[in-house]
Amino acid sequence: MREARHPLLDLQQEGQVVPVDLRFGDGINTLIISGANAGGKTVALKTLGLLTLMVQSGFPIPVAEGSHARVFQDVFAVIGDEQNIEKNLSTFSSHLLHLNQIVERAGPHSLVLLDELGVGTDAQEGSALAMGFLDRLREKGPPWWSPRTTTA
Repeated sequence: MREARHPLLDLQQEGQVVPVDLRFGDGINTLIISGANAGGKTVALKTLGLLTLMVQSGFPIPVAEGSHARVFQDVFAVIGDEQNIEKNLSTFSSHLLHLNQIVERAGPHSLVLLDELGVGTDAQEGSALAMGFLDRLREKGPPWWSPRTTTA
């Protein structure tokens, strides 16, 4: 997706949104977005997820001409703080629970969006867990095999 913009931000800020280019292909099946806080990483993930779902629902999306979007069998996302006081789950425990559910259900034609993989724990331990989840998801097969694609 070239010059992709989150539709809500685009409407609220009257065209002043900084677009993002999101590119997969050429054997790339994992995209890691890193950077400083308030750098737009979560917005980029939400934009990718929302625009993917919009395309699959037949809606036009705010991207530059010549952009392509894949059609996925499943779309999974863990974005944001998922603490659950009622179930006595910390943010970290809840996050792990959701990640495990996604790893079990995701397949080669799934789009999986994960934000703050190591949230709520020690940075080194969180990094190791994050890499373990990413490795497990990659073992399930690249989601980009699907021949179903659409052009904006």
